[in-house]
Amino acid sequence: MKTILSFFLLAFSLNLFAAGKIKIENPKIRLTPPNTPMTAIFMNMTNHTDKDVKLVDVKGDFAGKFELHNMEMTNGKMVMRKVESIEVKQHETTELKSGGLHIMVFKLKNPLKEGAVHKISLIFDNKTTVAVDAKVEKM
Repeated sequence: MKTILSFFLLAFSLNLFAAGKIKIENPKIRLTPPNTPMTAIFMNMTNHTDKDVKLVDVKGDFAGKFELHNMEMTNGKMVMRKVESIEVKQHETTELKSGGLHIMVFKLKNPLKEGAVHKISLIFDNKTTVAVDAKVEKM
């Protein structure tokens, strides 16, 4: 029993250590007009580990669906496309911003209120989950 408990404590502490190595700064949710069913989330993600990581999923209780997206120029037009992951290279920062990589949020459960804070979970391919408080801001 002690061996099993020790294993789970070690696994949990390694996950917390890994989460501390991925730093999230300035997470914000774009304020949208009432009755708008979608919005976007922006932030900076810095990877302080010695391996590249990929953001592969996002969860939150204020909306029904989260997707990773990128805006790119195609035939002279900006086009938004869903992507499977967003890479954060070792010892580098990846910026999620309007007009580039970002998190799309669909099926908002309630209208967003400026200044409100919503919890989101960022899930990375190395099995690290980083909990973040994202503030609703007018942009």
